[in-house]
Amino acid sequence: DEIDMVIDRGAFLSGRFMKVYEEILAVKAECGTARLKVIFETGELSTYDNIRRASWLGMLAGADFIKTSTGKVATNATPANTLLMLEAVRDFRAQTGVQIGVKPAGGIRTTKDAVKFLVLVNETA
Repeated sequence: DEIDMVIDRGAFLSGRFMKVYEEILAVKAECGTARLKVIFETGELSTYDNIRRASWLGMLAGADFIKTSTGKVATNATPANTLLMLEAVRDFRAQTGVQIGVKPAGGIRTTKDAVKFLVLVNETA
């Protein structure tokens, strides 16, 4: 079983990182044995620093997976945004020993698209 949650981007973009962190913690506490997937809508986070920060925030709060988007916004998974998340996961694993999953979502429509993302995974492993 998995639980999906989308971060409060309004709170995040206005710098209320603790509010977002506490919301993720609260949802994680209710998940029981279900895995928590935290969705960022990376296309709306505006900067690479924000994507990196959101990735770390989600992982520190207990996400089992971090996900680029719901697939329902204008900008979904992009190679650049996904690479930032994969690098954050790699660095988190190096520091904590905990492996977090990454799910790029939205905009991956062809085998060629999928292969691009697979290369990113292999390059950051």
